[in-house]
Amino acid sequence: MIVERDVRAAGITGTLRMIVPDWDTMGMAWVEFQGICHGNGFGSGGDAQWVLWDVADATQDVVVEATWKMWPACPVHDRGLRAEIFMSQGCQR
Repeated sequence: MIVERDVRAAGITGTLRMIVPDWDTMGMAWVEFQGICHGNGFGSGGDAQWVLWDVADATQDVVVEATWKMWPACPVHDRGLRAEIFMSQGCQR
């Protein structure tokens, strides 16, 4: 998983997996880290870019909650980063 590679590259260890828990009556997928789920679940399917964003966002929520450390952080500014989708429609950033 791309997101798990980024978590491990930051030196964060612990069990990280995607689950569909029995308690979620909507059948949403959740990211579980060190045995806990936090944040929001997400549906399956759709555009790969949006699915990756859902997984990255959910992973960030649960990792930050479990470790009480901002992840990921900008190595230059030591500030937290958020997953975003850049919509290229002829716009310059």
